[in-house]
Amino acid sequence: MAFFRSKVFQSIALSIIGVLIFYYSAKITDIKSFKEILPRANFLYLTTIIGFILLSHFIRAWRWQQLLAKDGVVPSLFSCFITLMTGYLANFIPPRAGEFIRAGLLARFEKIPFERVLGTIILERLVDLLMLTFLFGINVLLERQIIEDYVHTQVFAPLKEKLFLGFWLKMSFALGVVLIFFLFYRVVKKKTKFFQKLKNQFLSGLTSFFTLKNKVSFILATVIIWLAYWLINFLGFKALNLTIENEFGAALSLTTLGTIGMIITPGGTIYPLLSAGVLTLYGLQFQIGQIAGWLLWGIQIIIFLIFGLISFVSLPFLKKQTVN
Repeated sequence: MAFFRSKVFQSIALSIIGVLIFYYSAKITDIKSFKEILPRANFLYLTTIIGFILLSHFIRAWRWQQLLAKDGVVPSLFSCFITLMTGYLANFIPPRAGEFIRAGLLARFEKIPFERVLGTIILERLVDLLMLTFLFGINVLLERQIIEDYVHTQVFAPLKEKLFLGFWLKMSFALGVVLIFFLFYRVVKKKTKFFQKLKNQFLSGLTSFFTLKNKVSFILATVIIWLAYWLINFLGFKALNLTIENEFGAALSLTTLGTIGMIITPGGTIYPLLSAGVLTLYGLQFQIGQIAGWLLWGIQIIIFLIFGLISFVSLPFLKKQTVN
């Protein structure tokens, strides 16, 4: 039983789930339509999509840098960016390991306590969860009937049945781990230097937003990141010359539901299926919506791989610069 609760088993299980979803999605894809539509994609729009994806990652690195600044000491933006992209690459093998790896790398190269770096990463995730919840609420208000029907029948019910773990359950688990950590500390009440350092540094990172000198810039950066996500989907429709009844609403729906898909499955392999399901609600054929999903998901994965590898190769240079 211990093995089934181990990180190794969880990583293997998540990887298998991701591969099975990818296989199923590829199996039901109309290859003929895929080959006909993709070559006709607008190169200018595709280039713009790539630009917005990179911009969102750059701003995310800058936002993280602001949280890490303390007592006038600010880690380099270059360090934040390449450790962030290396973390994205590490998410593939094993799944979900990227956050700990980027925390460890930045802590090592910038001489920042690991606990504090991890606290800022958890804070980032909580902020993004709040933003996603806010956008999802707006999405439901604007497209209430469409979204409610789709979420209940096509997203949560199948995922709960097949994957056994929904988005909110995973987020609750993550928050539960944090809560257990604090409860454990209070119950044990060990006044050792280790626990004192862990508590102080972790809390310092988790509450770093409240010590920011310019909170407006942080909030604005968060808004820009999510606006870029929406624009990526909107431009994806334009790149494939898709005729959609409500492009604004469709892009917003794909942003919120697609983000959930990227979170709950390793590598976001369910994204093409979610795209197909969402876009059928806006007048597209299932296969066309799936092709749009393959395009948008594929571009992001390629960027993760290319820039993740470049960042990984750049790590020794970062160490050299840090030492000097």
